[in-house]
Amino acid sequence: MRTGQLLNKTRSWCSGLFQRHEPIISTGFPELDSMLPDGGWKRASVIEILSPATKRSPQHLIMPLLSSLNNAERWLSWIAPPEAPFGPALAAAGVELSKIQTVQPKSAQDTLWSIEQSLCSGASSIVLGWPVFTDNTVLRRTKEAAEIGDAICVLFRSSASVLTPSFADLRLLVDYDIDGSLMVSRVKERGGLVSDPVRIDVNHINPLALYSLNTLLMGH
Repeated sequence: MRTGQLLNKTRSWCSGLFQRHEPIISTGFPELDSMLPDGGWKRASVIEILSPATKRSPQHLIMPLLSSLNNAERWLSWIAPPEAPFGPALAAAGVELSKIQTVQPKSAQDTLWSIEQSLCSGASSIVLGWPVFTDNTVLRRTKEAAEIGDAICVLFRSSASVLTPSFADLRLLVDYDIDGSLMVSRVKERGGLVSDPVRIDVNHINPLALYSLNTLLMGH
């Protein structure tokens, strides 16, 4: 894994002259694909994953996505993760570690700037971010940057923000059932649920990944 190189690749402007790819990527979970309006993760979009800060984070949802992007000649970028990506767990999930870059900005404002620049630079196929929002209108620029760079942006936030208006293309509320399954609901842009929860069985996922990434993808 390499740290900090991504910012050296970014530009102060976004040209948008990057190769476009297939617009939809399967989530790796048929139940989730069926619930999503596009039938999977949409490229060039902003996705919010909202989960309780006191429980295990829903890292299972994006492991297949990260693995599917291994073949892209671009980075899998992590901006302001609460902990460094845990290599053995990611490798067990099929993620190519040489494609991962992490950036730890010094402030909340720098985090937003880094997410935006990482998206629009075209250097990343996906940007995972843990921002602290004071004004959700910044998501307008984030959406534009994702479209310009043809990148997926996944923002991890606390479920407490579920009623806060958002400009994200997709918002998912995630919690755990008593048996460890994920309960995933789609959220309206301005709060409220669009769908009943979909149960996703993740108990087959490597125990090392479950344990080691327990607090990694916590939202803010």
